[in-house]
Order: sequence, then structure tokens, then C-alpha cells
Amino acid sequence: MIDIALLRNDPDVVRRSVSSRGSDVDVDKLIEVDAELRQKTVQAEQLRSKQKTQPRGGQVDIEAAKALKE
Repeated sequence: MIDIALLRNDPDVVRRSVSSRGSDVDVDKLIEVDAELRQKTVQAEQLRSKQKTQPRGGQVDIEAAKALKE
């Protein structure tokens, strides 16, 4: 198992470790996927925050709701 904190902070150590073990893990792809996951997590949290500020059972702006969906 690869420590995600180590991967983020020192990817060269992870590359050397993976190489010495004879594994064919694409460290650059892992970093890319991790960055994408972090970005999507931030977006989801922002949407949740926005959703919580919307009135319950009140009038909903359909265009704004569609924009949030995208």
C-alpha cells in the first residue's frame, strides 16, 4: 500500500520504492488521480454548503438548480 501523504510530499521516494520492488505502478498517474479526487472533493463540499443555505420547501430557482447539477 502506498502512503498518500508520502506520495504527495515526496513522489521520488515512492518511485524508487516501487521500482526497487519490481512493480509497474504509474506514480505520475496516481498523483494526477489524487489531485483530481481532491479537486472533486472540494467541489462536492462547496455544493453541499450551497445546498444547506437554500431554503427548505420554498421556491426554488430551477435555472440555479440546473447549474448546481452541472
